[in-house]
Amino acid sequence: MDIDITDTIMIADTPAECTIVEAEATADRLRQLSKNLTQIVVRAENIQEIDTAYFQILVALKAFADQQHIPCTMELSSAVNDMGLLYGIDLAVKKF
Repeated sequence: MDIDITDTIMIADTPAECTIVEAEATADRLRQLSKNLTQIVVRAENIQEIDTAYFQILVALKAFADQQHIPCTMELSSAVNDMGLLYGIDLAVKKF
């Protein structure tokens, strides 16, 4: 995941293949996030393959945004939505 933080806005672009190898590196970067973010944008519409580890990262990022009351936009591919249906998790974001 490419993460760009400009001022207090985080924009994250995911790769097309989101595997456990990529998940570990992404998790390390996300652990360093500041709670001073004012907006999070996740561009995941290009994901063609996603495993459970990477899906958990997207769920955790959404939970972080919800808990911190940070507006969050997630543009999701059908592969991500299908994984959500499988596990009963809706990554639709709350509006603050």
